[in-house]
Amino acid sequence: MDELLVLHIGAGNHSLKQNEKHHALIKDALIQNNDSLKCISRSSSILEKSPLTNCGYGSSLNFNGEVSNEASFLQNVGGKITKYGSMHDIHSPCPISETIDIFNKIDLMYSEQKFDKIGITRPLILRHSIKSFVYQKLGLENEEESNLVSDNQNKKYEIYKQGFIDIPKEEVQDTIGLIHQVGDITSVAASSGGNFLKLPSRIGCAGIIGSGLGIKSNNELEVSCMCSGNGEDIILLNLSNLLINQLLQDPETNIHEFLIAESERVPLNIVINGKPKLYVGVILLVNHKKDNYKQLIYYHTTESFYFGYRFKDKIKVIQSRNKGNYALGERILRV
Repeated sequence: MDELLVLHIGAGNHSLKQNEKHHALIKDALIQNNDSLKCISRSSSILEKSPLTNCGYGSSLNFNGEVSNEASFLQNVGGKITKYGSMHDIHSPCPISETIDIFNKIDLMYSEQKFDKIGITRPLILRHSIKSFVYQKLGLENEEESNLVSDNQNKKYEIYKQGFIDIPKEEVQDTIGLIHQVGDITSVAASSGGNFLKLPSRIGCAGIIGSGLGIKSNNELEVSCMCSGNGEDIILLNLSNLLINQLLQDPETNIHEFLIAESERVPLNIVINGKPKLYVGVILLVNHKKDNYKQLIYYHTTESFYFGYRFKDKIKVIQSRNKGNYALGERILRV
């Protein structure tokens, strides 16, 4: 059974000086091999522990000089969502695996406590502080929170406190995302530390299912999506669900033309040379079930978008640079 793992480390403006390090990080994360959500957890942890990404350790600091991550995940089995969850205000070096673990324990807690019998429905979105409650109910010991502030982020914040804001031009403050597919099981997950100097209560697209990530299917196709870039615009467009629904309806859709038309209906937050711009990176995985092939589509209007995939034990890393207004490409993967 052919296994596919796709992951990205954000859409933004990656420093060319760090190209070799980014390439090595993506490759290292792609080597991890396990089933379904376990593979997602192991691979994402490698990305999140690296100071090269804006997740877990080394995340951008918020207005109060603190790290606050968000993450979400979905699992689809045979066309039906079976596992899901979204966590905000995460203080862990591995936000995705932390989110998956806590929601697995919540499922166990609901089973043991029978909360559903008294009308307490299983939640979709939670703050990370729920962990203490869940661990107490299950009789587990809750470990201490990690220090996630890197020296680089701390130095930048100290400059801000002195009143001299100078954010480097080559910097990525975006989401990581992963899609794992084997047989009829597809899992997708995302996490992010958000923008530098974000408001302490700000929630980005990585923490909102349907915006930062999504999965849907019909009889002929299954479409998975993960998005990065300006989170507010991604949320306003409900971008993952927007693209998934469109491709399920018309697989031949020109992604660029479709998004330009759709972006006219929301007040875009990024303005370049006096004109609003949809500043995003998107990866779509289209599984053509009847024709036995997978279509990996990538699109970005950001300066760069770095991602990779492992299929049939072959690893491919793509460090896409935008040389115009956008970059659009695809890979056909034969089963």
